[in-house]
Amino acid sequence: MSTAANKQVVLSFLEHFSAGQLDAAMALVADTATWRMAGKPDRFMIAGTKTKT
Repeated sequence: MSTAANKQVVLSFLEHFSAGQLDAAMALVADTATWRMAGKPDRFMIAGTKTKT
């Protein structure tokens, strides 16, 4: 995938996410994606290492 195509995927993700369209945003994320949300998992439910599944 080209740099321009990757940029468009990211922009689409951010547009969907900002509009509260989480299903549409997550449809753009690879099934194998892993990300980290900052914070202490014992204090914040969304903190820690996350996956799509």
